[in-house]
Amino acid sequence: MAIIDVYDRMIVDYHIGLSCLAQDAITTLKGALLRRQLY
Repeated sequence: MAIIDVYDRMIVDYHIGLSCLAQDAITTLKGALLRRQLY
């Protein structure tokens, strides 16, 4: 799962694993927001 900024097409954060649970999605989203200093 990757979170991509559609404005500059940069991958902000990603999750690599055999499964993607809701907690993985939440953690990845929080990481993306922290990288962009929005959280």
